[in-house]
Amino acid sequence: MARREGPSEFVVVGLGRFGYSLALKLTQLGHSVLAIDSNARLVQEVSGELPGAVALDATDEEALREIGVEYFPTAVVAIGDDFESNILVTSLLKELGIGQVICKASTIRQQKILQRVGADAVLLPEHEAGVRLATELASPGKVLERLELQPGISVSEVPCPDQLAGKRLVDLDLPKHLGVTVVAVRGAREVAMPGPDETLRAGDRLVLVGTDQDIARLETWHPAR
Repeated sequence: MARREGPSEFVVVGLGRFGYSLALKLTQLGHSVLAIDSNARLVQEVSGELPGAVALDATDEEALREIGVEYFPTAVVAIGDDFESNILVTSLLKELGIGQVICKASTIRQQKILQRVGADAVLLPEHEAGVRLATELASPGKVLERLELQPGISVSEVPCPDQLAGKRLVDLDLPKHLGVTVVAVRGAREVAMPGPDETLRAGDRLVLVGTDQDIARLETWHPAR
């Protein structure tokens, strides 16, 4: 069997609240999802919404091979209550050759361990939810969307401050003055990876990469005249 290509097929291991929500949303978006859980009763309950759900022990290499797990490009390990199984499944999926294995962890220590055994990315949903709420409370209405890349560094979407409207990115030189980079401009137009001559407009939404502290400084920063 040839290896499947493209980002449209996913394996989700663990159908707790996080794994189920993830698998369901991917399915609703039109992607093919192979959802795995060791609880046969749970799999039966969700099979109507997740037609690709199967009941098996994901720490069993032969069982995974029988259903062709190794042919999927991306897997998400969402086992929340059994960290040992989380480690075993993550390591096994990498050994089977899955290109991208993303894991869910409960603590920073678990995150570091999963990274050591080969996880390509490790999510801390509760930590990220807390950081997101703190950011929203500290800057109401200023940060529209935020994705944490690592503690203290994020991709954030913010409204273009009035004092930057009408200015070109090359003249603002935000990486030099603030330590942030504009990776997209959204609004009436959509510009990914804008060039240095891109002129910001009132009403634009800027997608920035940088530290949370530097991104927060953007609102009050004024370019030199």
